[in-house]
Amino acid sequence: MREGVNRRWLLFARAAWVVVAVVALGRFVISVPARYDHLAHPTAGVRDALAELGLSADGYALYNVALDAVFVSGLPWRRVCQADHKDNNANGRTNELGERCWIDPVE
Repeated sequence: MREGVNRRWLLFARAAWVVVAVVALGRFVISVPARYDHLAHPTAGVRDALAELGLSADGYALYNVALDAVFVSGLPWRRVCQADHKDNNANGRTNELGERCWIDPVE
């Protein structure tokens, strides 16, 4: 009986996680046009600084929105290492599949 209760809670937790992830992703997607519009129409001081650097406001906005999208899309896929999986790579860590991964900053 105890295992059945744990499985139900696990199923509930997974479903809740999916709902939260879908809502967060939806909010991000909906906010992209507003973020682009905000960045594409900077104040005069920012516009002058961009011109001094040889950048257009639209290029600046596109770059920042693309950078936001890369950050958001890559964040959930970060591979965290386990301390007992060692390998001779740049940071000395692999995940359980033997792939290179990042060192967890909480260690």
